[in-house]
Amino acid sequence: MAAKIKPEKNLLDRQYVLADGALIAEDAYPERWDTELYYHIQSVRSGSYAERSGWKIHHLIMSMRAALSADLGAPV
Repeated sequence: MAAKIKPEKNLLDRQYVLADGALIAEDAYPERWDTELYYHIQSVRSGSYAERSGWKIHHLIMSMRAALSADLGAPV
């Protein structure tokens, strides 16, 4: 029985967010992204707020509370 392997997208081909010193992108495992839509912490800058808050590389983000503004320059 042959294993079905789906190649991982290149990191630079993924959309990402840099938040408080953490680089966040789609989950690195395509099977889990396809089913769960988790985001994945790719890296954490040393000394950043993310590091001081306990964020670690490879942690998953399962949900996020955010407010969106129509004007990106306006405070939320």
